[in-house]
Amino acid sequence: DLVLTLIGVNEKAYKSLNKELEYASLRLLSRYTPENSDYWIKMARLGKKQGKEAEVKQTLQEIYDTSIAESTRPAIEAWQANDREHHEKALLLYRQSLLLDPEQSEIRQEIFDLAIMLHDFKTARQQADWFQTVTDVGKEELMTHLGVMWMKLAAPEKALPIWEAMNQEYPGQFVFALEKARALYLLCRDKEALAILN
Repeated sequence: DLVLTLIGVNEKAYKSLNKELEYASLRLLSRYTPENSDYWIKMARLGKKQGKEAEVKQTLQEIYDTSIAESTRPAIEAWQANDREHHEKALLLYRQSLLLDPEQSEIRQEIFDLAIMLHDFKTARQQADWFQTVTDVGKEELMTHLGVMWMKLAAPEKALPIWEAMNQEYPGQFVFALEKARALYLLCRDKEALAILN
């Protein structure tokens, strides 16, 4: 099955930090499964970072035209509004999409980021609480989202167990050790934080 093969390629690219291959596999996954917003949002984020805005725009238009999921159109309109810095409109459209399909984790990440930007901490906290209920240590990407969310919400005590679990699960990725040290420092556990960094 082509989609399963692409998912495997994408996971390997993510873990090996091969951003070009990750983007290419996400773009193909987005075209084959346009109803899955997780793929096209990650594709759009990566493409934007890599200077591929025109290609992202074209792919999003294809998805907009072909997806049969009712949640797709308001989500893509939200991405476009956010891209034009119409943040309040983007938040409203993302919420519409989420009402139609509440299981969209990357839409929830977008809502969280916009809510933080707009100082809507109640909405941001709601998204973090949702991630907390669906996330376990086996889902590296969702765990990372959740750890970052708790840090942005000034809750290092909630982030610390996540960074500890991720650091144990993926000892080769220094970013998790660094985030663990940062959480410890914010919790006034300076000696433990310095021990990690030395």
